[in-house]
Amino acid sequence: MIESDALVGKVIVGRYRIESLRSDSSAAVKVYVADDLRHNKKVSVRLMPTRSLIDLDAGLIDEASALAAYKQLMQQLFTMNHPTLVCIDDWGDTVIDGVRHAFNVTEFYGQGTLREFLDRGRRLSPSQALVVGIDVCRALHHAHQNGFAHGDVRPAN
Repeated sequence: MIESDALVGKVIVGRYRIESLRSDSSAAVKVYVADDLRHNKKVSVRLMPTRSLIDLDAGLIDEASALAAYKQLMQQLFTMNHPTLVCIDDWGDTVIDGVRHAFNVTEFYGQGTLREFLDRGRRLSPSQALVVGIDVCRALHHAHQNGFAHGDVRPAN
């Protein structure tokens, strides 16, 4: 497992320079703020060791099969477009300090997640909560129409 701070300043796949850790440092999937050097913009980069993708119940018995399934899923998600969904811009795998990691890149939202908003002691008004709830329902409906179940709906996501 790599230390989260050790990645700051490193460039992933020759394109994404890691600026800072955004997620909990103990999380299996780490989310970083990065600079997309090709398009000169901030992005979010999610990194996870490929071994964490192994799922024996799903038939993903080794890192190679898990990574192939991950890339296939990213390709399918890449084609989904909806105003209330965060879109996948890029994905792939890379070796960091001798460990293979899968990654995906999405647009950077500087305001953070609903969890971060709530953790700052802020609260949603009833009308704001209604708008958030409706947007979540619209996103989930679109995903379900395209054959996907999110499986991890929570304020951090």
